[in-house]
Amino acid sequence: MDSEKVTVTVQSSAGEETPLLVGDAMRQILDFFELLNFAGGSEGELIAWEVISVSMNSPLTITARAVPRSSGVDATSIARREKANIAYSFSDIIKGERIPDWMNDDARDRAKSFLKRNTNGVGRTDIVLYENSKPLVINPTAAGQAFKNIERYEKSIVPIIFENDLSRVEYGSIEAKLKSLTSWYDKPAIVVKERLSKRDITCVLRPEVAHEIGKTHSWIEIWAGKRALISGRLNFQKEGRLQLVSADNIEIIDQKPKRFEDIADPDFTGGLEIRDYLNQLWGDDID
Repeated sequence: MDSEKVTVTVQSSAGEETPLLVGDAMRQILDFFELLNFAGGSEGELIAWEVISVSMNSPLTITARAVPRSSGVDATSIARREKANIAYSFSDIIKGERIPDWMNDDARDRAKSFLKRNTNGVGRTDIVLYENSKPLVINPTAAGQAFKNIERYEKSIVPIIFENDLSRVEYGSIEAKLKSLTSWYDKPAIVVKERLSKRDITCVLRPEVAHEIGKTHSWIEIWAGKRALISGRLNFQKEGRLQLVSADNIEIIDQKPKRFEDIADPDFTGGLEIRDYLNQLWGDDID
């Protein structure tokens, strides 16, 4: 069975004669494929999108195919569901009819980032979901309307008005899975998925921290989905949601399973036989 493919073309807002900025083009591609996985629901993380062709000329065009992250996963059926959800959802959002159920807070944030860039920096994004079919075209007008519709929906679902401003800064740690490299106002940064909330968080690295990490860890680890303990300044929004981390230290957590030899203590019973040790522990005669 042929694998499912998607082709995304990103054009400059200044026309075909003007090259795209690298940051705009790559973030647009990353945002779209993140949205694809969100559209797959709980099964979205079971597949990945593998690049099979790239045209680096302006406009930038990337074709990717769905591949399973592990054996036994039916990547084709998951990819088809993702593509169908994306196709219907973008149409509905642009028309202002509804926001799909699969679009949680993180997915809506990703969608707004994708759409807003289409009104400033990226002039048009063409998405071919099915071979020989017309592309789904996101132009500035459609993107602007969709962005407003998402914001209107978010205002309608806020259950209460936050009378108390919960924005604050704390110093602490979070455990998260490393996802991708990025930048934040020209500073090196990492996007991570926080373990408890499952939300994507941007961790900004001071130059000296980035340099120190580079000496002790390969940056390839970022793309390998490693778990890490990130310490530093935690910035919370007014509704109390963690928004940004200014990282002072990032410690990669060893994910290798422990061997019995690594944790066994041969002197655990102090030299006693098991029966004698249990008798001493419980104060009874164990038969």
